[in-house]
Amino acid sequence: MIAPMLMVAGALGYGGPLIAFSLLLLFRARIPWVQTEDLVRVYRTWGAGSGVSLGLLTYAAVWHYAVTVNPGADFPASHALRWDTELDVLRSVQVLLYGAGWISYTALEVWTLEPCRKLDQGGLVTDRDAYEAAARTVRSHLTFNAVLFLAVALLATQTDLP
Repeated sequence: MIAPMLMVAGALGYGGPLIAFSLLLLFRARIPWVQTEDLVRVYRTWGAGSGVSLGLLTYAAVWHYAVTVNPGADFPASHALRWDTELDVLRSVQVLLYGAGWISYTALEVWTLEPCRKLDQGGLVTDRDAYEAAARTVRSHLTFNAVLFLAVALLATQTDLP
């Protein structure tokens, strides 16, 4: 009972801001009173919350899987990528996309956001063009991660994996 609630909390804390900031950065030109650096600063501020939420989502999903989907099995060794049935294929794709999202999120936080951090010292952006170029990379990476998140969520509706 508690694992599904933790999964929802983790998904909202990670996926909600990921999707929201992806959309805000994609449509920032239509919101002229909002500066790109303000959006990136707010997203960077939520970085720790996003990481904790992703960890919570992962922990709760593994716990839920071990207790409800595959009880009594030697977890995690009992879950291997399988390609025998359509359900096995969907599960395996879901697990692979989730892993790709985890790795991509780590790269986003560690490397993709770094140029924006360096160009935004003390709340001042000195090189606007360089910052906008770095922010475009952040926007692309955020959008990629949002698509991965939504794909995993869509596959979760088709499988018994959380």
